[in-house]
Amino acid sequence: MIWTGQPVVLAFKKSVFYYIDYNLPAAFSTEPFSSRVLIPSTIIMTTGGVYLFLRKFSMDVYMMHLVLMLTAQYRYTASKLTILCRDLQSYDDKSQRERFMQDRLIEKELKRLCRHQHNVLSISLLLKKLLSVNFSVLYVNNVFRFCFVGVLMSTVPSLSLAEGISIVSFSMGAVMQFFLMCSSVQTLSDASTEITDKAFDESWYQLSQPMKRIFILLIMGNNLECKIAAIGKFNLSLPSFMTIMNQSYSIALLLLRAK
Repeated sequence: MIWTGQPVVLAFKKSVFYYIDYNLPAAFSTEPFSSRVLIPSTIIMTTGGVYLFLRKFSMDVYMMHLVLMLTAQYRYTASKLTILCRDLQSYDDKSQRERFMQDRLIEKELKRLCRHQHNVLSISLLLKKLLSVNFSVLYVNNVFRFCFVGVLMSTVPSLSLAEGISIVSFSMGAVMQFFLMCSSVQTLSDASTEITDKAFDESWYQLSQPMKRIFILLIMGNNLECKIAAIGKFNLSLPSFMTIMNQSYSIALLLLRAK
């Protein structure tokens, strides 16, 4: 809003304006034009900029929400499995009848967790179909986005205070927004591969043989890391965040040297 709305300030300094007075490539009338054209056109551009920002922001929040909802399901399975194995610590102190009843309850709970995990895996496949292209495009788009942000940041010393503040604020917001997106995907990836990690440190070895096999199958399921991107190389994560920053920095340096 500061960047697109800044031309309005010029209306108090002069009466004739040109396309260069806009901070964005735009043409609403032939040059030169008066403040009657400048002010309404600036309001239109500002409104459009706010609309595009809110649309992009809401889309990112929507994708992060879906990712975190799936992460919560993986963590639910992990926590329930840990509690289930922790209850086995007093297994030796119980009578044979109590052990039998506990085995039945544990078997029932394990089967329920397996069904829940199966549903979670099905949801993860649906989520991949829904967001895979978006995440791959987001990866490539942010490489060029931060490249041009870097070029724009190099012009801050030659700009006015208001322009410099708007560019720095936009750059910090863009980096933070993308970092949160990468962090949420990284959290999902970690949660999908750590389902049995905490439960493995509990008394799962006291389970009966059939239930041990079920537990081992869940351990094998830890290898099914949840990746949303269509192309593995374009999967978002904290390491890929640093990779994108490095790639953008390298491209920005090449453009500045070519200039």
